[in-house]
Amino acid sequence: MRSADASEREGIRDRPDEWPPALSPGLGVQFAVLSVTASILIPTVVIRAGGESESRRAWALFPTAAIYGATTMLQALCA
Repeated sequence: MRSADASEREGIRDRPDEWPPALSPGLGVQFAVLSVTASILIPTVVIRAGGESESRRAWALFPTAAIYGATTMLQALCA
């Protein structure tokens, strides 16, 4: 025997004219923080452990930040 709840779950869950759940922005921020932190933190630790200078670290992190900026703009334009 099927209940009303089971039949509702089988249909369309999100419609184009609906707003996403309130949890979505928080999950997006969490993903952004985790991905940016990993991409900045790992090169920083490796360069510092290698004994390189501050200017070398700045030049190593600049392309990372530039690539993140470019991909963010590309995603914003394509969305």
